[in-house]
Amino acid sequence: MDSTSNENGGTDYVLKAPDSQVAMWSRYKRIQDIVLNPIHPLIVLIGDPECTSALKKILHDQARVLQQQLQAGVAGQADETSKFNFDINTYQFQHKYKPTKSNPSPVMPPFYKEQLSGFASGMFKKHSNQHELGYIKVRFFDSLTIFKPAVTVLSFDWQNLPIGTFDWPTQEKGVLDEVKNFQDNCMVSAKDTKIIILILLPLNEEVNADECRNSLKNALRQRNPDEQQYQNIKQILVNPNGILSIQSNPKNLVKHVFENCNQYYANKKRDVKAKQRKLINKDQTENVRYAFKIGVYSQLSKGELPTSLKYMREAYESIKLSGAGNSSLPLLKSNLEERRDNADLICLQMLVYLLD
Repeated sequence: MDSTSNENGGTDYVLKAPDSQVAMWSRYKRIQDIVLNPIHPLIVLIGDPECTSALKKILHDQARVLQQQLQAGVAGQADETSKFNFDINTYQFQHKYKPTKSNPSPVMPPFYKEQLSGFASGMFKKHSNQHELGYIKVRFFDSLTIFKPAVTVLSFDWQNLPIGTFDWPTQEKGVLDEVKNFQDNCMVSAKDTKIIILILLPLNEEVNADECRNSLKNALRQRNPDEQQYQNIKQILVNPNGILSIQSNPKNLVKHVFENCNQYYANKKRDVKAKQRKLINKDQTENVRYAFKIGVYSQLSKGELPTSLKYMREAYESIKLSGAGNSSLPLLKSNLEERRDNADLICLQMLVYLLD
């Protein structure tokens, strides 16, 4: 094993071994990740750190309130609480990570860095990780925990702009540019994520929030000829009363974020089910992958533990069936190891959901 210094000042360990051993090493790491970082609904907040930190606290606090209501039987079922175990990642806008005189070597988060370089290197192409977790692709886990948030909130904090400096056409152009940068440079994330634009207007000036909202909506429509890109922008929230007003009355923001999050994973579940129905038989390798994904999306969308476990078990049983149609052919040791490792991974994921 070799070691190298990483950009965060730590040490990265690289296993020097044949590809099969490297794949095995990555599976062990994935099992560790599942235990230490369970798969939860993913929300990304982008903007000024002070603003995104406040928004993150608001969302977490409201999620806890909803969980308490479920546990008390006030609304829904107690076993649905896990759907509010959100992972909320916060980032600045991408241009903030570019080198400057004061910070010549900024650390760009993997959320941006890997998406910028991934397409050139082939990292996000399906064939790039075929040798790893053939039944359950390693990129599926990375996408759920880093690259494919259900909801992305682009926040623009203008609360404390000096009097007389607010100019809506200029501010609107800045919003349009940031939306375009996100859609162009974070294509993995922007493809399906539900985008919410949150604008906090200046507190010391009279600004018509409705006019700003309508103007931005029309401008976004003109700047996004691609219908899918435009449809992914779900809400434009323009708040003239600052972050404190959201803290005292978070219902509107929370409603939009949580509903879009549930809808995102429900759509993913529906799409995978459609693929599963097209399979010729259940002993195809793809059925393991599809059943596992449906189980994960069932848990993320509605916290449906019985449904999730049902599909996880189907994935587990499918691994045993996989290859049975070719019983005359000997199974390679590598294939047996892969099936065993994936079976372990599925069982571990089921256990994590039971304990979550």
